Amino acid sequence: MSLGGVKMIDWLRFGFLSRGKELETQPESRPENFRHCRVIAVSNQKGGTFKTGWTICYSRLFSDSPRTYAIYGRYPKVAIVGMDPACGVERAFGLADSMLERIKNTSLPAVLHHPDVDGLRPLPTHRIVQRFQNIHLYPATPGLSAYDSLMEVLAAQHRADVDAAELKRAEATSSRLRETRLLLKRFVDAIRDQYDRILIDSKPGEGELNLATLLAADWVHIPTLLSDASITQARRRADLVTEAAKMNPGLQIMAVIPTNLHKGNPRQRLWLAELSRKPSTPMKPDLSGWVVSPIWYNAHIDTIVENAHSRVYRRPLQQAVGVAFDQVLRMEGAYDRR
Repeated sequence: MSLGGVKMIDWLRFGFLSRGKELETQPESRPENFRHCRVIAVSNQKGGTFKTGWTICYSRLFSDSPRTYAIYGRYPKVAIVGMDPACGVERAFGLADSMLERIKNTSLPAVLHHPDVDGLRPLPTHRIVQRFQNIHLYPATPGLSAYDSLMEVLAAQHRADVDAAELKRAEATSSRLRETRLLLKRFVDAIRDQYDRILIDSKPGEGELNLATLLAADWVHIPTLLSDASITQARRRADLVTEAAKMNPGLQIMAVIPTNLHKGNPRQRLWLAELSRKPSTPMKPDLSGWVVSPIWYNAHIDTIVENAHSRVYRRPLQQAVGVAFDQVLRMEGAYDRR
C-alpha cells in the first residue's frame, strides 16, 4: 500500500520525524518543468479573508508533505516574500514591532528602495527569518508603505503628463514607473533558483503595489469569504489579474479558496454555489473552474496557524486546510503537465 508515492511502512515508520533521512522511494514520474520554481501571489481586494493564514498553511504543508516529497524526491524549499505593510505574516513568524523596526534597513523595503546595491542579487545583507526548517521569510516592514506611495506618485505623474500631451516627460515617467513596478520581479527572479515555491503575501486593496506583486508572479491564489462583498472583491482581483496578464503573459489564476464556512449558515452555501458556477453575465470574470473545497470555520484556526511549526499542531493543520491544499496541489500539477 502506498500514500502519495511513499510506501505505507515508511510512512508509519518515519512520518514527519525523518527530517534528516531520505525515504527509500523513487520520485513520481513527472515532466521536467514541474521541478521549476513557481511564484504564487496570495491576493484579494478585501482584507480578513484568511490570506495570510493560507500563505502560512500552504507553505507549511508544501514543504513538509509526503506527497510533495514523492514529487520532488526531497522536502521542497519554500520562500515567503512579505509585501503587506500590515506585516501579518511577519508577526505570525514571531517578529515583534521592535524587531521589524530594527531590520528595516535589511528587509524588503530597503532592497526595493536601493536597486543599485546588492539587493537584487541574492542578498548577503538581506534579513531572512527561518522559523520552519524548509521555509524562509523575506520580511516586509511598515516602511513598505513608502514604496507603495512612491509608485502611486509616479503613476499619477505619468497620467498628468499624458493628459497634458507632454510626450517626452510622459515617456520618461512611463519608463521610470515600469522599472519601479518590476523591482519586485527582479528580486524574485534573483532568488528563484534557490526554492521550489515562492509565495508573495500581498496587501489587500488596489494600487501599484498589488500590480507589482502580480507582475512578479506566475500563479495567483485568491482566498475569499463566502459573502457578497468578499466575492465581489475576489472578482475585482480577477479583473486586475487579467490586466496584469497583458504585461505578464504567464500570469494565471490557479485557485480560489472559500474560507470560514459555517455549517449552520445557509446563506454561505448559496454564495458557495454562486461562486462555483459560471456567471450569468460575461461582464463578471468566471472563477468557477478554480474553486476548491471550502475551509470550514474553526474557532482555533488562528492558534493552528501561529503554531503550524509545531508537530503537536500538524494534525489539526491537516484537518483544517488539508483537503483544500490537496486539491490545489493537484490543480497545479495538472497545469504543469499541459
